[in-house]
Amino acid sequence: MIVEAQAGIRVRVRLDYLGEVRTRLFGHRSNQKAAEEVREQRIALFRNVPVQGLEIEDVDSSLEVYTITDRETGREVVYAPIIVTARLDRLEDLVPFLIMEELRKLEVIEPQEFHLSAGDVQRLLVRMNMETRQALMELAKRASAR
Repeated sequence: MIVEAQAGIRVRVRLDYLGEVRTRLFGHRSNQKAAEEVREQRIALFRNVPVQGLEIEDVDSSLEVYTITDRETGREVVYAPIIVTARLDRLEDLVPFLIMEELRKLEVIEPQEFHLSAGDVQRLLVRMNMETRQALMELAKRASAR
């Protein structure tokens, strides 16, 4: 991959977090409050948990929480978006973002062009396969726990 090693790859990713209210014995939260809480938890993870090959430059949570109607259920659902600007060491370090359910938009800021070798493509595809399998296993665990 011909990318300046020093510069790395800069991306801007928009993630929209769903606010789901779980029933509680005491008290009640609104979907909007739930979405805002999920967003704050994810922001804390991005800022405080280091990930090899990934440097978080900025997390913007200034976007408004929004509500839409779910086509399948007809119920209103609330999303709290964030925009993460990050620097990656390698293109395959982007894969975890790509498989996130919350991903809405991805913008490559730098570099403007990529030149990939066969080895680069192979590493990227293997990483995509591994991350996708792991995500599917986690989904299966959650489904069986319900």
